Amino acid sequence: LIGAAAASAKPDVVFKSLLALIEIVAGRTAYLALLAENENVLRHLATLAAASPWLVQLVTRVPLLMDELIDPRLFQAAPDASSLEAELQAALAGVDAADQEAEMDALRQFQQAAVLRIAAADLSGHADAQVVSERLTALAEVVIRTVLALTRPRLVARHGEPRYLEAGELRPAHFGVVAYGKLGGRELGYGSDLDLVFIHGSRGEPQMTDGEHPIDSALFFARWSQRIISFLSMATTAGVLYRVDTRLRPSGNAGLLVSSFESFARYQRSEAWTWEHQALVRARPIAGDAALARQFDALRREILCQVRDESALRADIAAMRERMTRELAVETRAGFDIKQGTGGMTDIEFMVQYWVLRHAHACPELIEQRDNIGTLQTLAALGLVDAAAADRLASIYRDYRDRSHRLTLEGWGAIVPDDEFRDARETVRKCWEDIFQRGQG
Repeated sequence: LIGAAAASAKPDVVFKSLLALIEIVAGRTAYLALLAENENVLRHLATLAAASPWLVQLVTRVPLLMDELIDPRLFQAAPDASSLEAELQAALAGVDAADQEAEMDALRQFQQAAVLRIAAADLSGHADAQVVSERLTALAEVVIRTVLALTRPRLVARHGEPRYLEAGELRPAHFGVVAYGKLGGRELGYGSDLDLVFIHGSRGEPQMTDGEHPIDSALFFARWSQRIISFLSMATTAGVLYRVDTRLRPSGNAGLLVSSFESFARYQRSEAWTWEHQALVRARPIAGDAALARQFDALRREILCQVRDESALRADIAAMRERMTRELAVETRAGFDIKQGTGGMTDIEFMVQYWVLRHAHACPELIEQRDNIGTLQTLAALGLVDAAAADRLASIYRDYRDRSHRLTLEGWGAIVPDDEFRDARETVRKCWEDIFQRGQG
């Protein structure tokens, strides 16, 4: 340990971090043997400890992750979607399907190992900010699809399949998961929450399951949604998979946990606020029934491509941003909040959403992109935003996201010294003022 720490860029930090790990594993001879006999493990641990206290804390909480450090390719390419899918299925293959706790632990260990490998590729320069976000997003999607597959059979075994009657025919009722926010935009960071909305296709009367203990189909989907959230967010001995945020559903916390597609569509057409239509810019179905996903995409296109009053749109978005600044920003005289501060990521996101809502009725291709950088590139290609300005905003957003990733790995929040990103912040602020104060965007 002393030798590995001395050879690192931060000897004191590395030594203290590794001592904390040794305290945890000291009673387990297998881990001590792994450290003593495999120099890759010790070297990789020292590298992680120097670059990312957050990752070393993860390994300390879950010592099983030390097995990942054996691989000499650890600091090379990050795992992609197809390899993640195959690895997860292999991890679950030996787990008893009747043992939900074992399934939850296996999922958590798989997810933590994947995050460790993505972060290692990031730290070594083999994955830039965009690749990191894409791979973290792919990981979350694989996990969510698997959680759906693991949680449904137990409900069906007790209550049967959810069905509804239409035109005299009993039809199966389907279910879907829609990603919003960073997950929807394929822009996840380390430790990001998952913004999820649940919808189902049941309608008419009656709507009942067909098992020995039948219940209303809507209740079936509500219980399924609760189980999905619990599976993802419950703390076990292996930790937590993801924090789940469902506040973007119709009517927020006051609304039902899962909505029928009919009621969701009705809400979006007649009751939703402008900020809820802003959220649709990054929304996309990620799991569940394919036909329901197509219905959602068609509704999203309809809503986003509405003709809007530009002045009212500006006023609504500016008011919502001002409210967020009051409630969420933690900017102080000593620092700049990369995400919520003036000139930060949220300002860029709101400007992109404004441009999409303003122009999508004439240029529906705008809604094909869910991520901010891709949408800025499309706006420039269509001549809707000055190409140089769009490129500059995209570059700033990429830099912000990369810095945010690194801050998380270093164990810090998204606050940087006040003099950092000064030129970038001024660029974003001027662009914001042109749009929302001078009406020139």
